[in-house]
Amino acid sequence: MDSSAALRWVLPVIIAVGVVLTVFTWQRQHTPETLITIAPLPSVAAASVTVFVGGAVARPGVYTLAPGARVEDAITAAGGFTDEANPDGVNRAARLRDEGQVLVPRKGEPVPALTGEAPPGATASGTTPRATAITPAGPINVNTANVDELARLPGVGPHLAQAIVDYRNANGPFTSQADLAHVKGISERMVTSWADLIMFGP
Repeated sequence: MDSSAALRWVLPVIIAVGVVLTVFTWQRQHTPETLITIAPLPSVAAASVTVFVGGAVARPGVYTLAPGARVEDAITAAGGFTDEANPDGVNRAARLRDEGQVLVPRKGEPVPALTGEAPPGATASGTTPRATAITPAGPINVNTANVDELARLPGVGPHLAQAIVDYRNANGPFTSQADLAHVKGISERMVTSWADLIMFGP
């Protein structure tokens, strides 16, 4: 094959390859880039709140409620107010916080000033609680505890704690929950809610 014949055969091939490369390059430059869509992470559902409800409610105890629950919801879960409750002493609109407590005051008990949203661990009145749990050492011995120690029991303030001490001094050691319920201002239901928090030691 002479050079002229080879040229006539090679030239079209070179042109064809050039056209293909040109078209391919043009497509790469004008084809929109593929967008990688990252699906958003599923939102984490808000955790429920668990609080202790005590004081003048029908069923004192620990309750787990839906996220965003209010003090009103906690009181309802605990059976509502008792006849001795002071409903005006509770900020029922306060939002609950996990591991907090709701203490419903009784008629005649001092009522702290009500506030708005309760801080972490706040009581129903929006104030800092006296205590949210028993001491690590164990239950409180109602026959040896002082006023400050007794005031840490749910629903007991300094005034009622002093009444317990005065009754103990006048009548001797407590031997049962029934004895403790004889103290003015303490109901049998209230004492029952302390079952795991108190002891009747010597």
